[in-house]
Amino acid sequence: MSARTTAGTTIATVALTALGIAWAAGDVAHAQPRRPTAGLSPLVATDGVRAGSTAHLALQVSLPEGYHVQSNAPREAAFIPTVLVLDPPAGFTATEVVYPSPTDLTQAGQAQPLAVFEREFAIGVALSVPANAPPGEVVVPARLRYQACDAQLCYAPVTVATEWHLRIVGANAAVTPQQATVFDAIAFGHGSKPAPPSAVPAPAAAGPVGASARSGLAAVDDFDELGSTGGYQPVGDFLRFVRDAGLTEWFGERLPQLGVGQRRHLAGVDGGLRHAEIH
Repeated sequence: MSARTTAGTTIATVALTALGIAWAAGDVAHAQPRRPTAGLSPLVATDGVRAGSTAHLALQVSLPEGYHVQSNAPREAAFIPTVLVLDPPAGFTATEVVYPSPTDLTQAGQAQPLAVFEREFAIGVALSVPANAPPGEVVVPARLRYQACDAQLCYAPVTVATEWHLRIVGANAAVTPQQATVFDAIAFGHGSKPAPPSAVPAPAAAGPVGASARSGLAAVDDFDELGSTGGYQPVGDFLRFVRDAGLTEWFGERLPQLGVGQRRHLAGVDGGLRHAEIH
């Protein structure tokens, strides 16, 4: 983490790796370097979906080399889980979401291995199709919430929209299996109840970088570095760094404004970071 000041203004670039969160504060928030993007491929187990049946869907996720995401059930509450939510049309019901088994990742500064999904994985979905569904195409929207990390830090969590296109056929129509390698590896029947759509925020609207953001980034060139650190850090070490860098009051004022998503709590440091809550 590096904190820099100029002309009475403090702007901090924060790597909250102790909590599995990374932000850039102020105008630099939109300029986090080399933020990784996951590739998403929605798949259907058969070339047609019979009315009155249960359709098996999968979302294939591909990360760049060297990156991982936290699993759907991280071992520490501070880490942001990977969550898939569906918003199917009327009459269609998602009955199960099947996340893959996580991989143990040993990380410096962590008391126990992280439970992560690495590089390429697939999330399965069981979708109940109404018996009266007419033949034709049906679109099933979904959103994936994830936070990509590398060996050094975690990047800002993102929500990505995706959708399945189902070809509904009659209850007795012939259908052909497809993507068998992917679906055979998904443990349908052993998943979990789907989270409601409200559990994942809508994707952020993309927009051009404004003049104020550009001027904010240019100002970074004039800053004096007060301190730096990186990697996954125990909470106590991170809070001591905040204190020693003279940022206790700054964080106490701004932590409630950083990030969108699940609530996270930090212990106090010299009274300045007392139970600060991130919304």
